[in-house]
Amino acid sequence: MVTVTDPLTARLEAAIKAWSDFFSDAEHERLDPAIFADQSQTLFANHPLAPVPLADLLLRPTPSNRECVDQRTLQYLQVLQKQGRITTAAVLRALYKYSTAHTRAQTPDGKPKHGAGDSSTNDADVGGSSKADLTSRMVRWRNSYMVEEDVLWRLARAVNHGTGIKTSHDVTEVAKVLARWTALFAEVSAAISRDAFNSMNGLQVKDESEDARNAFVLFYFAFCENQLVNETLSQPACKGKKKK
Repeated sequence: MVTVTDPLTARLEAAIKAWSDFFSDAEHERLDPAIFADQSQTLFANHPLAPVPLADLLLRPTPSNRECVDQRTLQYLQVLQKQGRITTAAVLRALYKYSTAHTRAQTPDGKPKHGAGDSSTNDADVGGSSKADLTSRMVRWRNSYMVEEDVLWRLARAVNHGTGIKTSHDVTEVAKVLARWTALFAEVSAAISRDAFNSMNGLQVKDESEDARNAFVLFYFAFCENQLVNETLSQPACKGKKKK
């Protein structure tokens, strides 16, 4: 029996492999960001890829590095953002998906709380894998808080300068991810309070996520104070009201 592959699926799979190999080689060779910028433009011309899977491939843990995002990788992220290949919402999704905070927000029996799982994943993220399969083999960073603090702070500054959110579509996509981040950090805070209560030395319970949460608050305020955000979210469609 001959299996016929959908041309669109084949192109997506080819693009994902090409970019995955490119990111892996660039990090391994410590490729200079300027050279990375030139090569990424050539690669994008041959293998275009949407912002969400692109950010996912760049910011996910790898078999050789599951501790935290490499600083050189963050430089590559800035290159792709400057080129317009990766959006603010895509970065937030990838950070959320692989955040260490998910493991911190687990219930006392070690199971993820409802809402702290991989709710940001869709089939397009990794070329058609089901959500069930992705959740069962999900690998997250062991300590992503410092990177999250850095990236969230930079995203907040970009929003303040008018470069982080450029369209109404950007607004709605960012708003969706912000809701997930808010719920996740609320669960982390609850877990920390629970651990402090159960500990004989409750005040010594370390909150490693505090700086990341503070950076998230800065981003949240920048988002809420953005003029385009307020104009977009004030529209009837965003409020769930139908135009008369």
